[in-house]
Amino acid sequence: MSPNQTDVLLLAGGLGTRLRPVLADRQKIIAPVLGIPFIFYLLNYLSDQGFRRVVLLVGYQAHLVHSIVGNRYQRLQIDYSVEEQPLGTGGAVLHALSLIKSPTALILNGDSFCVADYSKLIHLDRACMLVTSVSNISRFGSVDVSQNKLVSSFNEKRDCNQPGLINAGVYSIPTVFLHMLPRGKSSLERDFLPQLAAKQLLHAVYGGRFIDIGTPRSYHEAQRFFSGEYDDVAV
Repeated sequence: MSPNQTDVLLLAGGLGTRLRPVLADRQKIIAPVLGIPFIFYLLNYLSDQGFRRVVLLVGYQAHLVHSIVGNRYQRLQIDYSVEEQPLGTGGAVLHALSLIKSPTALILNGDSFCVADYSKLIHLDRACMLVTSVSNISRFGSVDVSQNKLVSSFNEKRDCNQPGLINAGVYSIPTVFLHMLPRGKSSLERDFLPQLAAKQLLHAVYGGRFIDIGTPRSYHEAQRFFSGEYDDVAV
């Protein structure tokens, strides 16, 4: 598969409650970073890598997101899957399943950014997850990767300030696998991806620098992240 034939699902339905001390009542994917809504950094990166269609999986403040992003951005067609009630990351993907036109979907968390060549994931034609090294895994939990580059286990968050590998929130999943998602509210991270890993079906691809905007501290760090160059460390 090539990027221009691959649909991208961008998870953008979170409430962003942890960011309210710095953002008030605002959807976090449109939080300004250096004066630009965060989602535009993701859309720019996808467009530059050759992707042409993105489905935004939205719920909270969906109309506001639509008014800012619209249905076209640069070379991207933007479609929307709107949740009437929170479905979790897994439920949101299942809800959008009928909109996927490609045999493989690239799925991204809308509140994080990882430097990588996303075509490396989709060219493998199998379930893949982007992983990356961080200096402190305590806020994320960690993942283990076997010598043959299979994700072997997911480890819960724990109070330990140490480096390690984390799930970078970017997945390339054959669309047929997504029919395995449980009905109703579910989590990709807790209910779906560990099942693929247990069946030795989830392959790891290594990414570079990573940032998320899930907390006030990491949101402020994002301002510094995007003020520098990140393309030169893509892997």
